Amino acid sequence: MAQAPDPQDRPHRAGCAALTLSVAAVGLLALGAALVLAVSAFPDRTDTPPEELLAKKAGLTAYRLNQAARDGSLTDQEIAWAADGPWIVQREPRAIRIVARYTPGPACYEFVLVQPMEAPTSLQLARLEQCPLFPERVL
Repeated sequence: MAQAPDPQDRPHRAGCAALTLSVAAVGLLALGAALVLAVSAFPDRTDTPPEELLAKKAGLTAYRLNQAARDGSLTDQEIAWAADGPWIVQREPRAIRIVARYTPGPACYEFVLVQPMEAPTSLQLARLEQCPLFPERVL
C-alpha cells in the first residue's frame, strides 16, 4: 500500500525552493555588480591626436603611391586612389610632384617620386607649411 505524503514535508520543499531562488538572485546581482565595476575600471579611449592622424594619412598615401608606381607609371586615377582626397600633380622630366590635402587642418603633404620609376620607387614626402590652391577635379 502506498504511503500518503507527509503534510510536514510540503513546507520543507517550499523553503528549499525559496532559498535556492534567493541564492541565485544574490549571485546574479553580485555578478552584475562585478561586471559594472570591471567595465568602469577601463580608461576612456582618447582620440587620436590630429598630428598623428595626419601623419598616418600621409603615410598611407605614400604607401599607395609607391604601390601604384611599381609598374613604372603613375596615372591620375592611381593618384586619386592613393590620395583619397583633393590633390594636384606636376609632372617633370625627373620627378612627379603630388600635393595632397588632408583634414583635420587643412594640412598638405608633398610627395615626390623620382623618374624613372623603378621598383622600389624612390619616394620622398614632406609636410608643407601652407597649402596651395586646389582646382576642382572631376574623375
